[in-house]
Amino acid sequence: MDTLIKNGDLFIDENGELKKITDEPEKLQRALFILSTEKGSFSFDRELGSKLYTLGSYSDEELNDAAAEIVSDALISLEGISVKKVEVKKEGNDYRLDISLFIESLKRLVKIKI
Repeated sequence: MDTLIKNGDLFIDENGELKKITDEPEKLQRALFILSTEKGSFSFDRELGSKLYTLGSYSDEELNDAAAEIVSDALISLEGISVKKVEVKKEGNDYRLDISLFIESLKRLVKIKI
């Protein structure tokens, strides 16, 4: 069980209590947090995060394979989640990732965008 984060902050419900999440929402929130955190920058766990910030060092031809490897490596510690597909779209100096994850406990494929 985890606490819901919304707009970068802990979510408090109408009763003034922290909202708890489990199952798919919890796994997706953890995956998004890991992928959007630069590896080594989270002071409570320097191993947490991804190296997606290094995508600029790859050629256009290498981007999808490199991103898939980076995403898989970053999420390896999340039990019950496997990376099925990663597609990178370059938009100027920015990158948009479409990621398909399979959540085994729910037997469900989900897509996230970063």
